[in-house]
Amino acid sequence: MLTGIRMRKRTLQAAFILGVIMFHGPAVIAQSDTLRSVEWRSHSVAHDPSGANYRMTEIEQLPNEFEDRMYVLIQDAATGDRLSALYVINYLDHEVAVTVTDLDTKEVATSRNPLPFKSITRDGVVAEARKDPAIRTLRIDAVTIGINGVEQTAGENDWLSPRTRDQRSTVRKAASPQFLERLERLRPLAAAESPVQQVFSHLLRYLLSGTACTAQTGLQTESAEPDCEFDASFHFPCSQKAKDRITAAKKKGEKIERY
Repeated sequence: MLTGIRMRKRTLQAAFILGVIMFHGPAVIAQSDTLRSVEWRSHSVAHDPSGANYRMTEIEQLPNEFEDRMYVLIQDAATGDRLSALYVINYLDHEVAVTVTDLDTKEVATSRNPLPFKSITRDGVVAEARKDPAIRTLRIDAVTIGINGVEQTAGENDWLSPRTRDQRSTVRKAASPQFLERLERLRPLAAAESPVQQVFSHLLRYLLSGTACTAQTGLQTESAEPDCEFDASFHFPCSQKAKDRITAAKKKGEKIERY
């Protein structure tokens, strides 16, 4: 699964390729020529001894052969702050894009970067990666990050160095202090095994002073029972099929992690 990778320890392109393979699995990749729209969800909680407490739902979607989507719905239980993140792999446009939205202030942080593949389909990209493993180690020359429409572009390595201090400052000035603080509070989640790792790799590590998240906070994440009320509060209501699966599992006394 995509979120099982420690994103901050890999280049973006390596993370992308490994993510595609791990996210879909051999069976799905082999059958993707007949794949129709697919969605599955998982709910989790995260907490640490200091009192940090988060609730999250990860929604993974395969709408077609040309695009993959992952939504992460995040609530800080201590403050009630709610953020939603959208991670998109667009094979047709050869691009990865991330959008993080504050549901209260309506502020938006974004990033996008190109993919070095000729194919416009999931199958084609995976085939290219398998044929030329060196693609997995490529660094990205152009990563564009932005807040509320103010954007700056630099190379992946440049964003992680002091050379882009002024560019980062320009982007951060477009955000309210409240929004920046809420993004900063995601650091513990990015340091742990959580869906936020993907967002951190492609956006937050560039916005948050350009540093990797290495703090050992003791934060632990664990799967939790599906929470359709939580999802609906983010305007992502569960489908009737998902509700039926949850109900059936409860009647049988079974634990359901994907719905």
